[in-house]
Amino acid sequence: MNTARYNITATATLLFALAVNILFMSYVPGVKKNSPAVTSKGFAVVELFTSEGCSSCPAADALLGKISKEYKDNVFVLGFHVDYWNTLGWKDAFSDETYSERQQQYGTVFHLKSIYTPQAVINGATECTGSDEDKLRAAIAKQLTHAGASAITLTAKSEDGKTVTVVYNTLNAGDAVINVALVQSHATTAVKRGENEGHVLNHVNVVRTIKTVAVTSNTTSKVTLSIPPGLTVKDCKVIAYTQDKKTLQVTAAAGTGIQ
Repeated sequence: MNTARYNITATATLLFALAVNILFMSYVPGVKKNSPAVTSKGFAVVELFTSEGCSSCPAADALLGKISKEYKDNVFVLGFHVDYWNTLGWKDAFSDETYSERQQQYGTVFHLKSIYTPQAVINGATECTGSDEDKLRAAIAKQLTHAGASAITLTAKSEDGKTVTVVYNTLNAGDAVINVALVQSHATTAVKRGENEGHVLNHVNVVRTIKTVAVTSNTTSKVTLSIPPGLTVKDCKVIAYTQDKKTLQVTAAAGTGIQ
């Protein structure tokens, strides 16, 4: 009788321990039963719409520089200099009307009454004042938690020092476009007139040229970008990112130096 009671007690104890272990494994933080496989890590593309003629923009440019130093692999920052400040005392040499048009597209998607500088757009999904560090960092952190199924691989080579050939491959892009941008890593301007008169402004990842091409789910192709006069291959790099045609939300991104 004593032996039987011991065997029953031991069996019950073992079953209880197994049940507790299974329950614990089911609720380990970050582990979900039947959770889908993660195909890529989270990322954030930060498009800053800025101008050397806007007195509120230098703070946003400085913040963009700080963020670019902190995130080396999965945050891609781009400075788009708009042209609608050019008639107010200072013409921004990096400005382009197509960048203003791009910002207007976001204004339509976000149902904004008007576009403004400095404005930061994060992954085409949300926007905020580009100098608002708390909101910008919160938006980036949120996007970094989203691992997508799309991906981009790319290489960039220059044979003549004047043009760059970018070969890209998209994976699971869906009905999208790919933006391939040649960016100037660093730029400095001594402003002579306008709201920033007398100030020396520093910029990072200034978009010097960008091409947008339609892609299908899986596409391998190439584009050629021109290096602006006065710049060398070492001054530039390439950032590419895919966007949904309708929502403009970014689905994948990649960056590379130029060989």
